[in-house]
Amino acid sequence: MPENAVLEGANRVRLARELGLIPVFSLASGAMISPGLFILPGLAHARAGPAIVLSYFPAGLPAMGGLLSIIESTTAMPKAGQLHHSLTPISGAAAAFMGSAGRFTVAAAVLPAFLTTVNAGIMTASRYLFAISRDQLLPGLFGRIGTRSQTPWIDDHFVATSSSITK
Repeated sequence: MPENAVLEGANRVRLARELGLIPVFSLASGAMISPGLFILPGLAHARAGPAIVLSYFPAGLPAMGGLLSIIESTTAMPKAGQLHHSLTPISGAAAAFMGSAGRFTVAAAVLPAFLTTVNAGIMTASRYLFAISRDQLLPGLFGRIGTRSQTPWIDDHFVATSSSITK
């Protein structure tokens, strides 16, 4: 029997809850990072075979553009006592490295990232309304699920509309 176990009843053993910040952070980080490093490449290998190795090169090209832009922006740091003159240092570094194509590449990368973040925000906020309605703290209208989409579409539209109006 483990030394941190607590006996409960005749045959039941309960472990003491004593995880701290570092163990919880390690478990959460491992749960997020491991699928991307081990599970997803394995699934891709099962589907594409050995050609999966070749897919890392085209996937790395956009990452290399961002990497080079960040390297350029780190070398353009201001002197002590001066403010940096650019409000868009990554775009400026991309332009310095690749010209106007660099600015376009950064804009092309930022736009989908922004749109997916907005989409995630709307979907998350609508799920809050759905849960609060299911707890009977909001009208039942917000607790309905669409028959075709199987999502709380009324909540999605409400959050999207109210976000558009208030901003």
